[in-house]
Amino acid sequence: MAFSAKVRRDALVHAARHCCVCHRYKSVNIEVHHIDPPGDGGNDDIDNAIALCFDCHASAGHYNSKHPKGSAYSRSELRKARECWHSLVRSGVSSCPPTSSNWAYCRYILCKSFSVISEIVRGDFSRIPVSEPLLAENVALEQMRMLVQMHDSDSRQNKVIGDMFTDAAAYRTKFPEVCTRDELVNPHFPYFETVRTPDETEIRERVVPLDPVSGFLIDEGARPEDVCLAVGYEDDCGTGGFQELYKTRPLWAGFLEIRNIHEAAVTVRALEGELSVVEPRYRGFSESAGASCSWPLPSAPILQHQSVLVPLAVFLAPLLRGTPSPHTSEESALSYGQYQDVERVDYSGLASDIGIIGPAIWPSSVLVESQGATLTQELHLLDLSNLYTIDRHWAMGSCPHLFFRYCDGCIQYAQEVFSRRPVEIQRHRVKVPEKVEGVILAELEHETTFICCMSINGQQRIVEQELTQGESLEKSVAAGDDIQIVGWYCPELFYRQDPIYQNQLICHFIEDK
Repeated sequence: MAFSAKVRRDALVHAARHCCVCHRYKSVNIEVHHIDPPGDGGNDDIDNAIALCFDCHASAGHYNSKHPKGSAYSRSELRKARECWHSLVRSGVSSCPPTSSNWAYCRYILCKSFSVISEIVRGDFSRIPVSEPLLAENVALEQMRMLVQMHDSDSRQNKVIGDMFTDAAAYRTKFPEVCTRDELVNPHFPYFETVRTPDETEIRERVVPLDPVSGFLIDEGARPEDVCLAVGYEDDCGTGGFQELYKTRPLWAGFLEIRNIHEAAVTVRALEGELSVVEPRYRGFSESAGASCSWPLPSAPILQHQSVLVPLAVFLAPLLRGTPSPHTSEESALSYGQYQDVERVDYSGLASDIGIIGPAIWPSSVLVESQGATLTQELHLLDLSNLYTIDRHWAMGSCPHLFFRYCDGCIQYAQEVFSRRPVEIQRHRVKVPEKVEGVILAELEHETTFICCMSINGQQRIVEQELTQGESLEKSVAAGDDIQIVGWYCPELFYRQDPIYQNQLICHFIEDK
């Protein structure tokens, strides 16, 4: 169970983004906590929500009875603390002129979808989940604008379709150096059967005509292995065959959101920080900076709940590994079949795999004026362990997926089920390999799987069951068992599948299990 976006927002507003126990203003370092835990029957209503800083959250013992910080706060104490603090907020304790510690809500955002970046640089915020933003002009925005104009499209695919081969053997004959699934030591490509690195000539001939950004990265010093990979898989949909794709290096745009959460209007004058070196233009991620700088910000008064959005840098997502599962995720429909995800993530483990292209701004403080007073708001450094991301995807409909649970508890991807085509009853047969004790059938996308029956060694174990997005079922098995599954699936959209996105969903499913 989880609080809805509305409940979370209301809980933070009622507390003015202060901790209800210690009363410290915590900006983004705050959680909305269940007073009565879901496991004990607690619901997701606002009456069961309390805003707590990370320290006090850890001390709410029933949140995790094994937490090393102990169990300082009882449920009754939390309720009393919440009511007392909410009463102080309602009485106007936070309505005085803003100080350097209580006027702003700041967070770092990574825009992972190229269409989101395109809309921001054009000044179109109609679909951007940032509160009434004013966009700051700086060198980072110029870099983003140049890349968008280079691509000449609001969308940039995460792949370029390569050649189709009759089977995997024919593919390996052409590319004998390719790594197969059994040889791969990288756990981030469970869906694909082969991975190889194309050379610069191949990238320029096959990829760059459809993705100019890949050519730009090479021109700026990126090695071929930092620009794209060639991955292959059995394409069971339609006529079938072994399909190769070029997985291109995704661009991420980094922003700082500065939101006025105070009743009084503020005028944001300047952002202070450091500008990292711009030569070489392509380089690895580093928080080390260069010269101290100051950047002017939009001088218009920022009313309560309005924001300034400050471009920081163009980052390059990891190519050889996927991103970890988010801490929290909120999905909203943009149009029929298209969705937007806003997630809070910890990408601290990806620092060595993230790149930067062009200038990068590292903020340290922001100067503002309010009611005749000049204030300095200190900012926490860009922290990869506490980011918000905005991403978009289409409901492609890929069919359900089968996983094996091994005796040591590890989950391994097995294969797709009912993959020949949607809305057609199919029979799938699987032989259980050694050291497997469970099989999992999972529905990961916006579609519905209909299981007519599932039998193990001729004995029916499941009859007439449906799985929708996020649902799965698991059955115990033994090595050598014969599994037969009869059913079909119906996607929301009948578009060509996106194997790169499927691979990401499969990785997150394995990680969460």
